Amino acid sequence: MLEVLPDRLSVHFIDYGNKQTTRLAAVERADVEFFSIPPLAEQYVVAGLFPSNGVSWTQMEYELLQKNLLNAEFDAEVLCDGVTGFPALIRLLNVDFVSPASPRLISRWPSFRVAQQFAVGKRYTVFVTHYQSFLNFWVQDVCEQQTLDRFHAALAASVDHGRARSLEPTQCSPGTVCVARYKQSDQFFRAVVRDVDWQGSYGVTFIDYGDSDTVGSQDLWPIDDRFLSLPVQALRCCATGQSVRQGSDKLRKAFASGCTIYVHISAMLPSPPPRPDRLRRPDGSRTASCAAAESSGHRGVSCCLVAGPLDTQVRGASASPAWSRTAAFTVSCWPMPSL
Repeated sequence: MLEVLPDRLSVHFIDYGNKQTTRLAAVERADVEFFSIPPLAEQYVVAGLFPSNGVSWTQMEYELLQKNLLNAEFDAEVLCDGVTGFPALIRLLNVDFVSPASPRLISRWPSFRVAQQFAVGKRYTVFVTHYQSFLNFWVQDVCEQQTLDRFHAALAASVDHGRARSLEPTQCSPGTVCVARYKQSDQFFRAVVRDVDWQGSYGVTFIDYGDSDTVGSQDLWPIDDRFLSLPVQALRCCATGQSVRQGSDKLRKAFASGCTIYVHISAMLPSPPPRPDRLRRPDGSRTASCAAAESSGHRGVSCCLVAGPLDTQVRGASASPAWSRTAAFTVSCWPMPSL
């Protein structure tokens, strides 16, 4: 369950990867025994698939991709692990409709650590950097704000506050780690390019807040290596023990107003094992079925393979808010915010 609406529920089918809004009358509470195994679907990007025009997929190409990928069985190999909020890159081994993966694409595939800010059983004052649902929201520790402010000031200076030479469109492929202008403002944050459309607009995720936006290449700049050592700052949480409807309203208001909330950390949910171990056989491959697929810009196709725990999308934040305490929540946290 992602969110409770007046007469419907937004749900995520964790063993297939797709999402749906359904009537409350069509939903029943599941017994705990059905959750004794981890989710079976996980999102990946398939390397070596390109639209014929090099920019975007036509409807005919998209339909052909679905025909080739959905409900089919593949041998797959993980080429690169993903950054927070970005899937891992895989190669399909037993097909003839993909090209070899580019070494340049593999070498730049992003990966970051996450800041270990919170401990189980302790209480923290945080602000909500993005609210997606009662079960999916992201926070930052208020105590880390001065460090983060200094980091962002140096990051902005590194691109001369937007006056430095921006990235060329050929440098803005999905997976590129860069500096991006935040929503037409004078703020500049670390970001990962997620996709590109036929008009030359780039979908990016701000990894320290999780927020997503669409920008032009003129608002993307190369990032210096010294800004890659800071761990990802946004921590994904889910609330427990509160009324879903009341809790959703409080979290949504805290996010919209920039108010702080108290959180009590009840659990750190275990990170999934490394992706290569989940997907590979001893010979380097493993059979997996594609349960859902969609085009993702011009550098690959995003698909959900039934091969391990499913990531959910990281989204994010607003600019620095004014602090005022509003509510307290008991939450469980993921050590790595995931896609």
